[in-house]
Amino acid sequence: MKRFVMLFSVVVVLAFAALAFAQQFSNFSVDVPKDWTPSEEDGVVYMQSDIDETFWVLIDIGDKDGTSLEDIANYYNEQWGGDGLLDSIYEDEGFYMFETNDLFETPATVYIGDKASVSGLGDGEYGVLAAGVNVPTNIIEDILDSLKSNNASSSDDDDDSNCNAGAGSVLVLASLLAFRKKGR
Repeated sequence: MKRFVMLFSVVVVLAFAALAFAQQFSNFSVDVPKDWTPSEEDGVVYMQSDIDETFWVLIDIGDKDGTSLEDIANYYNEQWGGDGLLDSIYEDEGFYMFETNDLFETPATVYIGDKASVSGLGDGEYGVLAAGVNVPTNIIEDILDSLKSNNASSSDDDDDSNCNAGAGSVLVLASLLAFRKKGR
């Protein structure tokens, strides 16, 4: 019986290990989903599913340089042909969202947040995550929760600070899911 339990435990651990793998890029590390291929150009990471071409994610991290998160979000909205920032997203929550059809010729939801909503970002940084609208929410959640900037302070790894890790991304994902259900 002990062997069975131990063997079962090993199988479960290996199964979860096969779901995603951490990969270091020039500005951050992030878990890449199984059967996805990542690429990086000028610090921007693009990940594409090998199984479904409508499953893609683009991630970028930058320094706010004193610019408000709302101004950064408006800049990306304009550059990427967005439909305008969503009214239901508030700056005090640390994130903004908009939808666009101009990225890779597929509808996408774009999320722009800072350390208040993505615990793996460093002070003064913002993160941009764009995802095809068909990407399952749990994949986006796993990517956000695994995102770790090279500039995040080492105190972010303390056990006490991880009590709320992912709390912001849960709020973001709840808003994203509600928006997708309402809009589609």
